Amino acid sequence: MDSLKIIEKLAGIARREPAPKLDVSADVLRRITEIPSESVSLLPLDIFAGVSAFAASVIAFFSTGGWYYIMDPLSRLFVPIGEIPLW
Repeated sequence: MDSLKIIEKLAGIARREPAPKLDVSADVLRRITEIPSESVSLLPLDIFAGVSAFAASVIAFFSTGGWYYIMDPLSRLFVPIGEIPLW
């Protein structure tokens, strides 16, 4: 219990003490400007995005026929009847 009262007493002293008035913004800005900037190449990401978009468009093109067949599987049975020439 004594150690808890000592900590509370130190906390009360710290609360009453005024905060120091230091301006560190110039030092922080200087340190930030001293950090060397690294240039990042986005070319591999662009190539990957282009190839992915091309693959997605090819898959979408070929899957539309399958999608219509899944929606109505009997429609494929009746389509050739209208295309048969009678004469």
